[in-house]
Amino acid sequence: MVDLTQLPIDQVMQQLPTYLKPEMIKGVNLVVQINLKGEGAGDWALTIKDGNANVVKGKVEKPNFSLAANVDDFKGILSGKVNPTQAFMMGKIKVTGDMNQAMKLIGMFKI
Repeated sequence: MVDLTQLPIDQVMQQLPTYLKPEMIKGVNLVVQINLKGEGAGDWALTIKDGNANVVKGKVEKPNFSLAANVDDFKGILSGKVNPTQAFMMGKIKVTGDMNQAMKLIGMFKI
């Protein structure tokens, strides 16, 4: 896999669905608002529905949960260099909404 920490965040977000395990997203219906700060900051929405995943730039009205993080921390998590649970406990990631769904999402990624 490509080292995500070296890519611009727009490119990482476009590729985000490819980092999900297909077998883990079957039957899942989930909308996640991702709000990132730092270089290339922005808002994205990840939608997982019936085994398909899609990311669009912008905000959605009623996500299952929202995730806020620094761009570098987010890329570090996706690349496996940052432990998502530790990042959450240290306040590097903030989650609002359905925490159970947020915890399940971690297991859906190939990290």
